[in-house]
Amino acid sequence: MNNISATQIKAARAILNWLQEDLATAAQLSITTVRSLEMGCFSLRSSEKIRMALEKAGISFLEDDGVKRRNDQCTLYKGPNSCEIFFEDMRSSVAEHGGDILCAITSSEILTEVCGHPRSSNLDRLNTLNEIADIKCIMAETMAVDRSFKPKFQFRSIPHNHINTLHSYFVYGTKYAHVVHMGPANFGFVVFDFPAQAREHSNNFFELWDASILLKNSAVSRRRANLTLIEA
Repeated sequence: MNNISATQIKAARAILNWLQEDLATAAQLSITTVRSLEMGCFSLRSSEKIRMALEKAGISFLEDDGVKRRNDQCTLYKGPNSCEIFFEDMRSSVAEHGGDILCAITSSEILTEVCGHPRSSNLDRLNTLNEIADIKCIMAETMAVDRSFKPKFQFRSIPHNHINTLHSYFVYGTKYAHVVHMGPANFGFVVFDFPAQAREHSNNFFELWDASILLKNSAVSRRRANLTLIEA
């Protein structure tokens, strides 16, 4: 791997609209070190920390001393590990950016199967999200909600005149994720890391949320609520 140049560092900052202070914070370096690198004073250790910080922010370094923003704002998760990868993406994104987790689902199974895990019950797995976010869920059915869900879970049922227009999706952090049911216990996720799109879907969600019916927790048995776990 070639060393990055001072020109590439400055160009990458320009693409990201970062100040030297922003880069220093992202790379966990002093601003003096960043300034020295941009003046051409090479340090392998500091240079690599700069590279990692910029690549994490979406920058690719080209062979001809150029840089570009990666076109990876859209990610597809599929295969046997898709649910595990998606859950971790959702957890880490909300931990970083804050905000609620919003989900609209066409059946209750999607909520637990999508976020299931072979080493814990579905509800235990879902309840770990309560440590970092409130969760609002609109479902296309009227059903009793297991009281094992913690208070930060809020459920509503979509009005019947909207059922045909509902599809399954999540909004979290700066991302919007469309859920694709690919077969029994098999889900794919198309994740868009576009803040503007996430805000638009969030606004649409809350319009539907305001028109939906509140579902209260009830004494559904834990065995019934713990649906079949999928392999992740």
